[in-house]
Amino acid sequence: MAVSAAAALAFAYLLYMLAARLNNQLSFARVLFDAIQSSVDAQLLVFGTALTLFILIFFLLTRRSIQRVNRIIAGVKEMEEGRLETRIDVHSADEIGSLAAAINHMADKLKRSIDEERRSEQAKRDLITSVSHDLRTPLTSIIGFQGLLMDRSHHSDEELERFATIAYKKALRLQSLIDELFEYTKVSYSGYQLNRQNINLNELVGQIVEELYPVFDQAGMECRLLVPDERIVLWADGELLHRLLENLLNNAVKYGAVGVYVDVTLRTVAAEAELMVTNYGPAIPPEDLPHIFQRFYRVEQSRSRQTGGTGLGLAIAANIVQMHGGNIAVASEAAGTSFRVRLPIAIGK
Repeated sequence: MAVSAAAALAFAYLLYMLAARLNNQLSFARVLFDAIQSSVDAQLLVFGTALTLFILIFFLLTRRSIQRVNRIIAGVKEMEEGRLETRIDVHSADEIGSLAAAINHMADKLKRSIDEERRSEQAKRDLITSVSHDLRTPLTSIIGFQGLLMDRSHHSDEELERFATIAYKKALRLQSLIDELFEYTKVSYSGYQLNRQNINLNELVGQIVEELYPVFDQAGMECRLLVPDERIVLWADGELLHRLLENLLNNAVKYGAVGVYVDVTLRTVAAEAELMVTNYGPAIPPEDLPHIFQRFYRVEQSRSRQTGGTGLGLAIAANIVQMHGGNIAVASEAAGTSFRVRLPIAIGK
C-alpha cells in the first residue's frame, strides 16, 4: 500500500512537470504570435500610409496634366462638330503642349483648305454669272439687228447699213470676250506648262510698243519708251510675256487717253527686271485698288463697258506674272497711274 501511494505521487509529479513545460511552451508561442501580429500590423500601417501618400502626390502632380488633356479632348470635339475656328489653349513645352500645337496647326490648315474650296466654288459661280451676262449682252444685240436686217422691206438701205455695222461691232466685241475668256482659262490652269526660253526683254518691249503704234495713234496718244543699254534677259515664256505687255499697254490706252502720254520704263533692280507702265488719266479710287487684278472687276462699270473692257485683262496679266515667279502692283494718284511688274532675271540659263 505504501508502494502504491509512492507510485501515485510520482505519477502526479510527472504530470505536473509536463503541464508546466507545456504551459511554458504555449506562453512562448503566444508571445511569438503576438510579436508577429504586431509586426504585420505595423507593416500594413506603413504600407497603407505610403500608398495613400503616393495616390495623393500622384493626383496632385497629374491634376494639371489631366485638365490639359481634358481641354484637348473638348477642343477636338468642337472641331469635330464643325467649329474649326476653335483653338486649344494649352501652352507648355512638354508632349501635351506639342500635341495641342499640332492639333491647332492641323485645324488651321483644314480651315484654310475649306475656305479656299468655298472661295473657289464662289469664284466659279461668279465666273459663270459674269460670263453669261457678258456673252448675252452682245449676242442679244447681234440677234436683234440680224432680225432687222432680214426684214428689209421696212427699212432703207442707209438703216440696213447702220444695222449691219452695229451688228459687226457687237460680233467683234463677242469675239474679244471669248478670246479673253480662253486666255484667262489657259493661264489660270494650274497644269499649264510654260515654254521657257531666254527672252531679251529690251527687244520685246520695243517690239510691242511698235506693234501698238496704230492703237496709240488712233487714241491720239504717244508712248514714251525708256530702256537701258544693257540687255535684260528673262528665262520666260515669250508668248505669255507678249500678252502681259499688250494687256498693260491696252489698259493704259483705254483709261489714260486724257493724259495723252503713256510712259514705259524698263530697268534692273537687284536680280529682277522692273517694268513700269504709267498713264495720266483719271486716278483709280483707293477703294478699287485692292480689287484691280480680280477677274471681271471693273472700275466705273459703265465707263468700262463703253471702252470695251471685259474685266479680264489685268487678271490675265497678274496670273502671267505669278506663273513666272514675279509680282505686280499698282499705284494711282492724281499725277498718274502706274503698274509695276517685277520678274526674276535669268542667271546662267
